[in-house]
Amino acid sequence: MIFLDTQNRENEAIIVLGKIYDFDRLEDEVALLTAQSEQDRQKRADVRYGHVFKSKEIRLAFLAGAGLQVKVNSEILLLQNITFLVLKLVRLRRHKPFSTHLIQ
Repeated sequence: MIFLDTQNRENEAIIVLGKIYDFDRLEDEVALLTAQSEQDRQKRADVRYGHVFKSKEIRLAFLAGAGLQVKVNSEILLLQNITFLVLKLVRLRRHKPFSTHLIQ
């Protein structure tokens, strides 16, 4: 019900619940889940980015994740540079050495 409600498919949710519960219980369940869904919407509307970083653990986790991302990105760049340089050296090695060009 909650999933269908968040997807704005309340009618489908009521049909599914109707297959599970009898009519009297269905009305109670729909009312309960509708109230709960409205409370969830209000809670989500009140959340700001600043609320996320109030907890020390979350701030530390964010910093650790950012540091790890920087480390991974720098390693990827290093590997790209090494690959580029190796390929460049291989290409240079295929040609005649520079000293033989001067002699001819």
